[in-house]
Amino acid sequence: MKRLSLGTQLYISILSLFLIFAIGSILVQQYSERQHHRAMIDERLQAYNNQLIEAIRNKDGLTEESLEAHIGSHVLDELRLTVIDLKGNVIFDNISKDYASMSNHLDREEVQTALEKGRGRVIDRASATTNSEYFYSATYSPEDEVIVRSALPYDANLSIQLSTSTFYVWFVAVMMILLLLVLKSFVNRVVSRIEHRKMLENQQVRRELTQNIAHELKTPITSVKAYLETLISEDDLPVALQKDFLRKSLSQTQLLASLVRDISVINRLEYRPDFYEREEAELGEIVASVLDDVAVHLEQHDMTCHCDIPEAEIVGNKQLLYGIFRNMLDNAILYAGDGKNIEIKVVDAGDMYRCTFADNGKGVPEETLPHLFDRFFRIDKGRERAMGSTGLGLSIVKNAINFHGGEIEARNLPEGGLCFEFTLKKK
Repeated sequence: MKRLSLGTQLYISILSLFLIFAIGSILVQQYSERQHHRAMIDERLQAYNNQLIEAIRNKDGLTEESLEAHIGSHVLDELRLTVIDLKGNVIFDNISKDYASMSNHLDREEVQTALEKGRGRVIDRASATTNSEYFYSATYSPEDEVIVRSALPYDANLSIQLSTSTFYVWFVAVMMILLLLVLKSFVNRVVSRIEHRKMLENQQVRRELTQNIAHELKTPITSVKAYLETLISEDDLPVALQKDFLRKSLSQTQLLASLVRDISVINRLEYRPDFYEREEAELGEIVASVLDDVAVHLEQHDMTCHCDIPEAEIVGNKQLLYGIFRNMLDNAILYAGDGKNIEIKVVDAGDMYRCTFADNGKGVPEETLPHLFDRFFRIDKGRERAMGSTGLGLSIVKNAINFHGGEIEARNLPEGGLCFEFTLKKK
């Protein structure tokens, strides 16, 4: 038998866990909702039982007028009401007028439970008298030494009331499809990367890589799981809160997609650089496009960006060049601080362009400078995760610059702020 590939094994294993979780959550939600519907109907029938007990205590007894006064004629038309003494004899039944000849009811499940716990219910049991199915709810009244029981016919209307909503099922199904699509792409990239690592690095490096990826995935997956569990376990969540949880679940799913996308970019840059086509590009136009896309964010943080870029033609990949400046701008917005300035400068240096990207913010701790381009490195892990950072931005920058035949280094400025200096080969 042909052995399954590593990618297939990994995909099947994770897929199985997702399916178990999804099916389990659906079953729990459906059971919880069904029990909630049953409890609501039971409470309604118990209220009728209490009204029937009041009618029993009325001096007029169980007359039609007394029942209508306490319960209402419309309810009498819908329900079957029965009164049973402690020996199990039926002493009243509004459906069967010949209730004196009815069989002993002491062995009925709802009656036994009512005698033991004060109340009992049975769903869809056929009546020996009418041969129809009912939802039975019984109440024991020690003071009156009787068990009163109301029974709702188990018809199409009751079946609808007891049915469960399919919204959650569809929601989980859609989430599963989205997660599986992300998972498929992610597994393919991770497996491809692992297989290359087998040829280039030792087992320790591979272990660290797997741990890093698992750690990065843990937070968004745990968040989605927590929101779904809350939606399942809390029956009375306000609609607004439910929508808020769904929005947060979608946000975490988008973070997963961003992780997959960034990992894919790095993998291609390292192992399939031929994937990216080269064409003539103008650095000034690319930077202008980036600034246009982040203009709102700059305005929100009261930041300005000054550019000194002469005509700078380069043969490279526009998507990667865009990513270099976009990631550095996002990094500056995240760390420099509100009200700060950013300066981008490009100088012609023969067959290279020497570029400078600097801000006048607070800079970074000196000990973190050697690690800024490491994968998944974050200075403020909690804050960056909350803002949707994957921790791969500067790693992508370094690899994209290497793709264009250049190098990059980072340093703190004496007057304050962080400066990136890098080169890009013209052709």
